[in-house]
Amino acid sequence: MKLLIVDDEKLTCEGLVASLALDCLQIDEVFLAADGRAGLALAKEHRPELILSDIRMPRLDGIEMAKQILTFLPDSSIILMSGYSDKDYLRAAIKLNAVSYIEKPINLLEVEEALFSAIQTFEQAKYLQRSRELHSQVTLKRLALELTYPANHEVVKHLLSELNLNLSPLSTFTTLILKSTTMVEDLNKHSLAPFHEKLKHLLANYHLKFFYTVKQNQYVIYHLYGSTSHTSSALAAIGDYLKNDPHLTAPFYIAIGESMIGVNHVYDSYASAVVLLQTSFFHNYGSVLVATEEVLESQVISKDFIPDFVDALEKKDAGVLQRLRKTIYTTYAGKHNLLPSQVKDIYYRLFMYIQHAAKNLHSPLARTSFSNESILENIEGCHNLKSLDALLDEKLSTLFIMLNQPSSESSPVVLMKKFIAQNYMNSSLSVKSISEHVHLSYSYLCTIFKTETRQTLNQYITEYRIDKAKQLLEDHRQKITEISSKVGYSDGNYFGKSFKKIVGYSPSEYRERMIS
Repeated sequence: MKLLIVDDEKLTCEGLVASLALDCLQIDEVFLAADGRAGLALAKEHRPELILSDIRMPRLDGIEMAKQILTFLPDSSIILMSGYSDKDYLRAAIKLNAVSYIEKPINLLEVEEALFSAIQTFEQAKYLQRSRELHSQVTLKRLALELTYPANHEVVKHLLSELNLNLSPLSTFTTLILKSTTMVEDLNKHSLAPFHEKLKHLLANYHLKFFYTVKQNQYVIYHLYGSTSHTSSALAAIGDYLKNDPHLTAPFYIAIGESMIGVNHVYDSYASAVVLLQTSFFHNYGSVLVATEEVLESQVISKDFIPDFVDALEKKDAGVLQRLRKTIYTTYAGKHNLLPSQVKDIYYRLFMYIQHAAKNLHSPLARTSFSNESILENIEGCHNLKSLDALLDEKLSTLFIMLNQPSSESSPVVLMKKFIAQNYMNSSLSVKSISEHVHLSYSYLCTIFKTETRQTLNQYITEYRIDKAKQLLEDHRQKITEISSKVGYSDGNYFGKSFKKIVGYSPSEYRERMIS
């Protein structure tokens, strides 16, 4: 705490500094001034909480100095001293809300008691101010949250009254949503407070204010408001300024809704910003999305890239696959009239085909890069199309590495797998028929296959057939009984049991999950 002592008697000032128990009073800094003008200058420079001043001084007396100090330090505590028992001075001190009026000659104990009382008064006022500010912040957040739902006019009216926020019926509101890929509680510890301070000063340039709330620990919702209309150029400038703010270190998007007149229409602005955020999947991090009057309707994806992609996988044509990947990305990048789920479904199918191709290679790299991984979790972890494209590129690159690796399997195992791939649809396929094809004895055939692949030949045949069945189940035009026959099962019930044992779902359940 800071103390300013103002007295034209130098010995009085020095004596007070030497005699007062400053440590006990928790006074850290003391400043001395010889008259009112010097005291006023020091008060402006150091902004002390406590001021101990003589009344009668040359150039500027203590009463006038105190009046001027209270204009810029209204919460400061002032103690006035005088050697004159003048009622006029006493009345002036009372009007100034001076904590104490001390007569000279000074009694040191009386000064310390006055300072202690002043400190208590100051701390109490500061505590009450913090309490009011905290209550106001909580109420503002309640109001901000309430306005993200269709307006309950009575609740909104009550909150506005509690805040003493007198808004004009013509006040303009615009909702701005910051969507962060980092939890807001983590953002708040590092960057949200300075970000809000800069936002406050930025909006002041456009005669705007804001209040905010947080939803789902991922969205910070700001309601900007002012008495004048919010021009598109002003909103664009605000968005551009915010996206370059160094405090926002985590990946984010900003959506600015349509401007609305009247507090009861704030929800409409919020809803338009939410619709914009649905398109953020098709934009890169740091994008500012601004509402327009254009009405966007969801469209059906007309181009089917899957057949060409599967064909290139079967031909192991890395060049075609990469060109297709880039074409798919450029086709959907920046789109506003598609749902993210539509595009994610396409990528899900691409990953499924890549995973199937990798499993058939039986490479050690396949076990670490593709086995036991959840395709859906990978896709959900991608917050935009660019990261989804990067993941597809990564998986294709891994697959190309595996394709270029020399096979560690012996030629008999390669021949067996090739024969199975050509004949899995025949119910007559058996270990005996494979044995005859590769000209190896039954026992040796089973031993070498188990040694090199870590699974029995029958297990491999069953899993191969089930994988093919899973692909066929994606085509809803095919009946399950037909699929059963196409993958080499003459008994549909046995096919269903085998499928559920490996996949965990019956064929019909698996197909339903694919749809959902």
